[in-house]
Amino acid sequence: MSEKSKSEPIEPEREMSDVVEESEPQILSDVVFSGAVKKGGIVEYKSSDPSRKIIILSEASQEPRPDVPYKVRIIEDTDPKNPKKGKLVGEIFFETKDDQAIELVESTKSLKRVAKTPQNYDELARLYKEIERLYSPEVLETSLQEQYEKQVLLLQNIGLIKDLESGELGIEGVDGKEYPMPTQEQIKERIEANKELVEKKQEQGFKKLLLVPFGMKLSDLTDAYKQSILRHGNEGRLFSTQRDTNEQLVPLPLDKSKPLYVWDGYNDADVNGELVYQPKEFSENHGGKTKQSVLSEQAREGATPGWRIIFVEDMPDIPRQDKGKTTGERKQFETNDTPENYLKILQDAKKDSPYQGEEGMTPEDQLMYAILHLEETDQVIDDWQGSGSVSYQTGAYFPASGYVPCACWDRDYRRAYLGGSSPGGRNDDCGVRPAVRI
Repeated sequence: MSEKSKSEPIEPEREMSDVVEESEPQILSDVVFSGAVKKGGIVEYKSSDPSRKIIILSEASQEPRPDVPYKVRIIEDTDPKNPKKGKLVGEIFFETKDDQAIELVESTKSLKRVAKTPQNYDELARLYKEIERLYSPEVLETSLQEQYEKQVLLLQNIGLIKDLESGELGIEGVDGKEYPMPTQEQIKERIEANKELVEKKQEQGFKKLLLVPFGMKLSDLTDAYKQSILRHGNEGRLFSTQRDTNEQLVPLPLDKSKPLYVWDGYNDADVNGELVYQPKEFSENHGGKTKQSVLSEQAREGATPGWRIIFVEDMPDIPRQDKGKTTGERKQFETNDTPENYLKILQDAKKDSPYQGEEGMTPEDQLMYAILHLEETDQVIDDWQGSGSVSYQTGAYFPASGYVPCACWDRDYRRAYLGGSSPGGRNDDCGVRPAVRI
């Protein structure tokens, strides 16, 4: 992707080239595996078929039963440019939690018929625990505690939270007020108040917790992201999610003089009200709110003012058109639709909709996710010239210019990019990453 000038936003109508396209569907049906014991006693499960590449089950996948056909979600193609070389890495895919439980029960029945050794009975015990784990609320609680503690430490390390006058950790908002971090108890209360929705969205893949310091200046978040990119670049730990033919992550060159480009339209836009949030449409009648208005509403509601608590899919690469996975009735949002239409789908989602409770990200959400993913994995998100896509942040809008915020990694300029896009533009390199706010 190239820039027309350094002050112009990204426009989805522009041509984007040299994108690595995936050649395999993400979900394959009727896949049968055979196991082979490798060095160290580890069993590797493979499936071969003359019509496609060999499929290897990832170590994190549920183990298959012999001669049973499964659906498999492909998570990696080691040689995406060549349809005959490399291999596919996948995991057994279940439409629902109940489907996974049924498969675990069948596995226990099969093993019970032949169990003779202590190892067999240890495996039976593991399977029973796995079935119990699927329906245990403690699993979610433990996962959230771990994620919470990691994010608090990260926010401290990168200087986004500080000691407040109250003695608590938190941020200073654009309105000059201090906003303490949400506590674990507050998060649990919000989850309990939205229990039905949270459980539904967890099953659909919205399992990554994000604590977003929404109330602070957007420029403080962009500075933190810039410093994170620069540190990773200086340490040789800056990668794409793409892998080469040797299954190694692809390193990214970096313009260390300007690791993050920010379109001029962002300058103090959240402070002076030129950037609005929660728009109802992308027009003069946007119905959006300034950051100060949102903060005032949060203070009146008394929930977690100054912060957004959201769940997202752990999805650094927005799927290309016809490549999104389906969980239950919900299919992931894919590229090649307009920001206007993404917004409409989310706003029209009722209780019986698979997209219930979802909304577009804000630039603050996007930056927090980008920082967190980079710190956890050394990988950038939205590398559209690699295996990702440009992402729209439809939870915000620039009324004066008529643009929707968007973000990506720009390989041409060797840096991250924050820009804006036409609400009616459509491009197969651009998509949306939704969030669930509690």
